[in-house]
Amino acid sequence: MGRKAKYEEKVKSGPGRKAKKQKPPQIPTHLQERDPTFISRRAKKRLNKQTKQNAANEGNLTKQLSASLESIDDNLISGDEQSHEEAETTEVVKKQKLFSDDEEDDNQASDALDDDVLGDDFEADGFDSDDDSEGDDDDDMLPIEKASKKLMKKEKQLNKLNEAELQTNIQQTEIFRLPSGQEIEKENILFCFITVLTYF
Repeated sequence: MGRKAKYEEKVKSGPGRKAKKQKPPQIPTHLQERDPTFISRRAKKRLNKQTKQNAANEGNLTKQLSASLESIDDNLISGDEQSHEEAETTEVVKKQKLFSDDEEDDNQASDALDDDVLGDDFEADGFDSDDDSEGDDDDDMLPIEKASKKLMKKEKQLNKLNEAELQTNIQQTEIFRLPSGQEIEKENILFCFITVLTYF
């Protein structure tokens, strides 16, 4: 009925009469390859500023760390002078050799048995063998590590004290109890007596 379209013979039309000529496509600047040695002016300024700030921050950090270490050392020295003296005396006693090599070889077997029995007795009494090993390790540790170890011990003691105080506070709190039947009856009688007196 109608005309048959001839799609195969259709010729593509060119650009319109008002169409502008397009430039060839360009790669965006952020995708283009750059010279690896090239540094922009702003990047140079940024690097200079960062180096100055880092130098200033390092100086401040060293001052703060030294001040904090001095304050920690002062606190530990003032509070723990007696404990230091006791620790030093125990370390000196440990380092002294009481037996010669010959006597040690003769008594090794009997000492091993005695140590096992004695060690059990001390542990049962509450003696901690960990303290001895910690005392030996103190020679190898830095002053900062020693201070941190002491602080950790103090924190543990404070936590234990706080827990104990919390438990005593819980025990001391008053427990709410309801009034008994006799107390309620007494209050009712008093209330009735007061109402009778107000009418007179």
